[in-house]
Amino acid sequence: MEVLFELIKSLLYIIVFIPYYFIAFGVVMYALIRCILIVREPIKRFFDRHYYGEDSDQISYAAGPWFILACAVLISFIIIVVLLYIFALLLGEVLIFILFVIGVCLLYKKFKSGSSHKRISRKSLEKIKVMCPEIRE
Repeated sequence: MEVLFELIKSLLYIIVFIPYYFIAFGVVMYALIRCILIVREPIKRFFDRHYYGEDSDQISYAAGPWFILACAVLISFIIIVVLLYIFALLLGEVLIFILFVIGVCLLYKKFKSGSSHKRISRKSLEKIKVMCPEIRE
């Protein structure tokens, strides 16, 4: 009987804590991706202005976009790791709970708004029309 209780306890532990850690990890990955997007823009502007003289994403033979992306990923990773280290020193185990709560809030916001890929803003639609003039409303 004691073995059965241990088995049930272990299963409950797995059912509860694996999503808990996955959601906290997802928040860290979300922050990393957002940080990459934020860090990439100034690096891209610098290289476009001082090295390429034009939009480096439009140059097919240039290795610049990959170099810019690699720099942005490295810098963003360092930023996120340092921030997590500082917050882990200050908060300890509470940090995982805070990340979990943030993840639940982000999931709730996403499910409440529905799938956003169906809605295109006017600004995005204008950019698409400029890039592809054959597309009509």
